[in-house]
Amino acid sequence: MRRKDREVTDRAVIDDVISSARVCRIGLVDGEEAYIVPMNFGYGEGCLWFHSALEGRKVELIKRNGKATFEIDIDHGLVMDKVADKCTNHYVCVMGKGPITIVEGEEKMKGIRYLMAHYTSDNYKMTDRCAPKAHIFKLIIESMTCKRNP
Repeated sequence: MRRKDREVTDRAVIDDVISSARVCRIGLVDGEEAYIVPMNFGYGEGCLWFHSALEGRKVELIKRNGKATFEIDIDHGLVMDKVADKCTNHYVCVMGKGPITIVEGEEKMKGIRYLMAHYTSDNYKMTDRCAPKAHIFKLIIESMTCKRNP
């Protein structure tokens, strides 16, 4: 990270950023082309969990490559000034990478629970009928960084 003065290394703060976010963008590779998509997600066990339709470009890329990057950001705030180089944007972001796979069985149900827990505090009843309607992806976080401005 170029701006070490903005780096956040406290794992509790990083976990709070991830837990506070509503969207996670995942980046995949399609041959010579980058492909990025915003996703609903859950967080647990050092992994990000996503759900998806059973087919589509994202599914094919994950099956083909199995590598992903991710980006999460919160606390946006544009700061204006009469002098252009004094304008800035406040934010906190987490970026990282790791292998991503489609999970099945109990691990799939676990992923659905993490997704539901991320967006609600309610204890939803989970049934096996939930699982066939979507893929669940598990991204194992191998590395990540966090940056804050200010």
